[in-house]
Amino acid sequence: MKRNLYFTTIGQRRNPIKDALLNFFLSISSYPKLLIEVFIRRDMGARYFNLFPVTILALFLLFFPFLPFLNQYNNKLSDTIKDNWGWYLFTAAFIVFSYFRNLESKHKPDKHDSRYSLSAGKLLPFVKNIKFGQTSSNIRMLEIFVEPVLVFLVAVLFIILDQWPIGLLLICCAIIYCLSYIGTYSQGDDFVFDKIDGMLCTQDMSDAFIHNVIETASGFRFYGYKPESKILREELYNTMLVDADYVSEVTKA
Repeated sequence: MKRNLYFTTIGQRRNPIKDALLNFFLSISSYPKLLIEVFIRRDMGARYFNLFPVTILALFLLFFPFLPFLNQYNNKLSDTIKDNWGWYLFTAAFIVFSYFRNLESKHKPDKHDSRYSLSAGKLLPFVKNIKFGQTSSNIRMLEIFVEPVLVFLVAVLFIILDQWPIGLLLICCAIIYCLSYIGTYSQGDDFVFDKIDGMLCTQDMSDAFIHNVIETASGFRFYGYKPESKILREELYNTMLVDADYVSEVTKA
C-alpha cells in the first residue's frame, strides 16, 4: 500500500502543549489508577494487572502515615492507626481487592490465550447501566467522567469524616484517572483521524498537486511550491508516494 510523505511531514496539525500535558498525566497515571482500579474494575488482563506495583503501593499505604512530617508527635502505632483509621481501612480494602483481582488476572492457557493481556478490565455492571437522560452513556463518558466522579464522592465522604489524608489522595487519583483517559482517547482519536486523512491526502494529492485544484472535495489543499511544468509535477508526485513500511520508518525517525 502506498502512503503519502507530504501528509506525514507537512499535513499533520500539532499541538505540543496539549500533547505534553496529556503525555505527562499518562506517564504518571499507572500507580494512581491502580489504587482505584482494583475497586472499580474486574477481570483485568494478565499483563495489565501486576503484583509488583501492588506491593509498592501497599508498602506506601502502610508506612506513609508514619513519615516525620505527618507524625510530628511520634505517636504510638495504635494512636497513628486510630488517627488515620480511614487510611488504614482503605489500605486493608486495597490489599484484599488486589488479591481478588490477581486471582482473576492470572494467566490460564485455557482462558487467557484468547484474551487481550493488556485489557484494563470490565466496568462494574451498575456503572455500565448509568444513563444520562434517555440514552445510555458510552464507554468514553463512563471512563472519563463517571468512574472518577464515583471515586471523588468516596473521597468527599472520607473528608467529611475528618479523614483528610486518604480523601485528598483519592481526589488526586480521580483527577489523574480522568486526565489519563482523556489522553488515551485523544491519542486513539488522532490515530484514526491520521489514517483517514492520510487516505484522503493520497487520493486527492494528484488533483491538488498535478492538476492545480485549489481545494478538493474532501477539503484537502496543497501548501507549498508547485513547479510550472506539469511533467515535473508528475515526476515529483511519484516520489511522494512510498511504501507504508518506509513511512513508518520516517515517522519513527
